[in-house]
Amino acid sequence: MSQTRVSSLIVPMQGMGLLVPSALVAEVIPFAGMEAKTKGPDWLLGEVVWRGQKLPVLSFECANGEGTVLPRPGSRFAVMQTLNEGTAKEFYALLVHGQPSPAEIDPGDLEAVEGPEAHAVKTYVRYQGQVLRVPDPDALEPLLGQLA
Repeated sequence: MSQTRVSSLIVPMQGMGLLVPSALVAEVIPFAGMEAKTKGPDWLLGEVVWRGQKLPVLSFECANGEGTVLPRPGSRFAVMQTLNEGTAKEFYALLVHGQPSPAEIDPGDLEAVEGPEAHAVKTYVRYQGQVLRVPDPDALEPLLGQLA
């Protein structure tokens, strides 16, 4: 009996990457045109215009208490769709450190592993020898409400 494969993206971040379903990523865009924040929480890096909308740019690492993350050569924005109804924004951008790579994931190929407790991480998995974080939208998306 074969399991359903999940179209996913392995997203390079500072330190450990993310594993996210492709359906959550609306688009990956070049790092350009970010208006730096003048106030707000530490995890808010600024805003970027995407398809005529101003999107908040979040630092996933900073939201997890991992310290400040700055753009570097090759950085991009992953435009993420929110999952939860009533979220303050329909889309937001994550600062990512390179081009995400596609992966067709068979859930049987994932091994759950231990990782440090983190606010916006649902779980840690090993995939093809690489430990990745699976983000928790239920923890991350409420942060957007602080911006409304």
